[in-house]
Amino acid sequence: MIFEDKLSEIQTDMISLALELAEDKIDTAYIYGSYENNSLSFNSFFAQDNKVYTINKLDQLGIENLTKDRMFQYLEIGISDLERFITLFQEDKKQAPTQLKLVYDNVNKKANAKYSYEIFYSNSDSLTPEDIFMEWYNEVKEEVEGHHDI
Repeated sequence: MIFEDKLSEIQTDMISLALELAEDKIDTAYIYGSYENNSLSFNSFFAQDNKVYTINKLDQLGIENLTKDRMFQYLEIGISDLERFITLFQEDKKQAPTQLKLVYDNVNKKANAKYSYEIFYSNSDSLTPEDIFMEWYNEVKEEVEGHHDI
C-alpha cells in the first residue's frame, strides 16, 4: 500500500471514530490532532443545525450512552490513530505535521484535511494544545453560529 492510501485509511478511521461517537447525528465533524516535542493531543467538536458542540455536549443532540468512559475511550483511540498518522510520515522519511485539522462534511460525505508544520504551543510558556484546539473551536463556532447575541 502506498503512502497516500495509508494516509487516507488513517484519516478515514479518525472520521469513522468521530461519527461513531456522534452516532451519525451531526452535519460536520472537526477533528484536531497535534504533535509537538513528541507530545500528542487529539480532540474533536461537531456542528449540527448551525450549532457547535464539544464532545462533552453531544448529549444535547440526543446521543445516548455519552459516558465519561466513552469520551475518554474516544480520545484514547484518537491518540492511537494520531500516532499511526505520525509514524506513517516518519517511516516514509517525510516530516510529520505538527497539526492536523480534519473536517468531515457528513451531509455531502466530503473530507478536507489541513496540515501545518509550524510550532503552535511548545515554544510558549503559557499555551497548551488545548488552547490551540479551543481557538479553532471558537473560530468555527463564530462562523457557524454567527452573531446571534444582542
